[in-house]
Amino acid sequence: MVSAELVKKSVYLSLVIQVITGVIQLYPIFLDIPDKYKILQQTLGLETVVQFVEASFYAWLAYGIYKMKDVTANRYFDWAITTPLMLLSTSIYLEYLKNKDLKLTEFLEDNKNTIIKIFISNLLMLLFGYLGEIKYISYFIAVPLGFLFFGYSFYKIYKNWALGTKEGENLFYVLFFIWSLYGVVSPLSTNLKNLCYNILDIFSKNFYGLFLTYKIIKKI
Repeated sequence: MVSAELVKKSVYLSLVIQVITGVIQLYPIFLDIPDKYKILQQTLGLETVVQFVEASFYAWLAYGIYKMKDVTANRYFDWAITTPLMLLSTSIYLEYLKNKDLKLTEFLEDNKNTIIKIFISNLLMLLFGYLGEIKYISYFIAVPLGFLFFGYSFYKIYKNWALGTKEGENLFYVLFFIWSLYGVVSPLSTNLKNLCYNILDIFSKNFYGLFLTYKIIKKI
């Protein structure tokens, strides 16, 4: 049995890690780097926005202005902002691995239709997850439908950008595995589920931001 106290400790741990990684990520964002690496800086900028939103959510949790039963449903408001940004930053980086001269405006213009499809699919995934969480529909319906749209989003990313480089494919598989765990743990008890989410957030958001930070610093 996972206690509420353990969940709260994981909230504090996650918040501390977010503050530390957020400060670290700010360093390369303000560096004067060669133009050919600007795309990495811009990608990290997107991830830093994710960190800010996530840290704000966890600060809210840490100050205790919640009831444990309300936490999970409220996470979907965080995810509605952070997940599309994470999918976009991942897609940009995967394309960069194949095209080192990539420009952000060029990427957005050339791939806007695919990006829109991914965003819509991601939103539908979150919608069904939210409806399951508030018990509007059964988990037996919400989870499979959520995974359907999750799979479509990642299929588009794999097909369009991950294929072509070994690093891109490996990064895709890692992110696919971590993100899929959110759906796997969604039917669990409230405390256990939120403990898992707090841990998963560290890996899916904080460590990915550090990964991009490392890539930028390595280039200079």
